[in-house]
Amino acid sequence: MLWLENLGNYYTPWHVYGPDIFVIDTVLHTTDGPRDCLIAAQFFTSSLKIYWIENKIANWTDTSKIKSRLIDNSIGNVFDVTVANLNNDGKPDLLVTNNGEIGSLYAYEVPSDFSYNIFISRFTLTCLRPYGFLSFHIHVAYSFLYRSGEFKRHSIATGFKPGKSGTGKGAPGAAMPVYPNTKVNASKPSILLSGDDDGKAYYLEPLSNEPSDWSYSMMMFLDAGDGTVGELSFADVDGDSYVEVFAPSYSTNELFVYRFT
Repeated sequence: MLWLENLGNYYTPWHVYGPDIFVIDTVLHTTDGPRDCLIAAQFFTSSLKIYWIENKIANWTDTSKIKSRLIDNSIGNVFDVTVANLNNDGKPDLLVTNNGEIGSLYAYEVPSDFSYNIFISRFTLTCLRPYGFLSFHIHVAYSFLYRSGEFKRHSIATGFKPGKSGTGKGAPGAAMPVYPNTKVNASKPSILLSGDDDGKAYYLEPLSNEPSDWSYSMMMFLDAGDGTVGELSFADVDGDSYVEVFAPSYSTNELFVYRFT
C-alpha cells in the first residue's frame, strides 16, 4: 500500500507515503480497551509504523478515527514484521527484519501502557522599552494526543549480506516464531529465518527462558549458494507432533524439507 503524491511538475521527486508494501492486522490491548491495529513494515520509507482505529467496532471507514505512530525509522528498509510473544512474558512482541546490504533481525517489546498522553508547551515573551522593562506574558499551549510507551528494541542477529550485489538485493528475509514440537509450547519459541538473497536459512534458539534475556544461538541449516532462499513455512504434516520446515530455493528451483527430531 503506497501513496505517491504528484507535486505538479516534472522535475520534483514525488513524495512517498506509507503504509507501504507489507501490513499485518492485529489486536493490541490498551488502557482504553482492545484496538484493531495495522503494523506496517514500510520498506520504501524506511519506517516501522503502527496504525490503529479509535473505536471499539474496528470501523476503518471513518478516517477521523484512524491514528498512527512511528515506532522506528533508524534501521533502514523494514522488510518483515510478525506479532508473537517472543520472551514468554504473556505480552505481544514484534519480530522484525530489515533488508539491505547489511541486514538484521530485531525484536520490539510492545508497551503495556500504550495510553494517551497530553503534552502542553508554554513560553513567556519579555519586551524591552527605553524606560524600563515591560513584560508580556504570552501563553501558548499546544495539546495533542498520542499513544505513549516505548517500543523497546532488541538486536537478535545482525550482519546478513546478499551473496551478490545489485538492485533489489538484500538480506535477511522473513522471520517467524516456531515450536519444534507442537505439544511443547510453554516456553519461548524458537525462530526460523530466511536469508533471502544470502541464499541461506537459519534456526535461532533462545539461550534461556528468562523474559529479560534476548540472546539466541543461531544455526544455518541450508546453504543454497549465492541465490535466493524465499520465505520459510512449517507444519506438522505427518502428525508426529514434530514440525517439518519447507525452504524454497528460487535460484536452484528446489524445495528443501527439514524435520525437527
